[in-house]
Amino acid sequence: MSEDWLTRYGLRSDVLERFPELPALTAFWAPIRVEPIAMSGEAITVAVAIIGEPGTRPHIISALSEDVVTSVFGPHAPSLIGIARTASDSLFQHLEKTNDFKSWIPPISGVSLGDIEEGQGNSIEEIARQALRASACLSAMTEEFRSQEKKSEKNRLVSSVKRAMKILEPAFADRFHVPVPVVIRQTKMSIYCDYYSSKLAINMCSMGPGRNLPAQFDSFYSRLCKLDQLRGNEALIQHNQAPYILIEVPDEATIEASPDKSNIHNLEQKILMAQDLTEKRKFNLTIISSPNKGAQRIVELERAA
Repeated sequence: MSEDWLTRYGLRSDVLERFPELPALTAFWAPIRVEPIAMSGEAITVAVAIIGEPGTRPHIISALSEDVVTSVFGPHAPSLIGIARTASDSLFQHLEKTNDFKSWIPPISGVSLGDIEEGQGNSIEEIARQALRASACLSAMTEEFRSQEKKSEKNRLVSSVKRAMKILEPAFADRFHVPVPVVIRQTKMSIYCDYYSSKLAINMCSMGPGRNLPAQFDSFYSRLCKLDQLRGNEALIQHNQAPYILIEVPDEATIEASPDKSNIHNLEQKILMAQDLTEKRKFNLTIISSPNKGAQRIVELERAA
């Protein structure tokens, strides 16, 4: 569900933050439920609707992100997203006119309104969080996806390799930062993979001679562990992907020109440790000198697989 669609009903958090001393609010909410499989009787919450005092604007808050829907429902995701959008639009328009849940008639079969509940909080956003926690089992996954997505934006190498791939082989550019559903200790969640296709599962990081080397090695180890967890959940992902780690290490000329060589004597040691850890897990490791080289290596691996 696109941000443009969500912001049609977006909560004005900027306005609410200006008035932190608002008195406690009472509002009513209800979940919009959809049957992913027609006539199955099993339904999931795709959004929650909130109404306050007559004359106030209703709110529709999505319980799902597009990433979650795609990961859980695969090829059926576009249909579910379309149904959720149609149902939410219909209910929003109905509530704007009537401020009444009970008289709403769902526009599509398989769509229903859950029980109407009362919520209290210091803001509509707080009531919305209560409603999502109480009615939407996939909302926690959605929040986890969004949290991980924000963190992933800080990985310069992944972003740079993706930009290089858009030029080198545009068909592969949509395979970066892919959420993969897994089950860990009976709990469903997602793990993001830096590059993921039907043939490859690749995580990548950088290592250089500067002060950031210890943190860079920690990032490598974290990505190694995530790749290991993906391999351990083969029942829920496509099979037979070859696991790879790509490490960007500057070439000698770049290192020589670097203004920060505070850890230059530790760089070789960290690379040897990385090689040892990947070999013990029977992963493949490739050292690259630039994002362009990383994109080239991925294309080679895709074509050879």
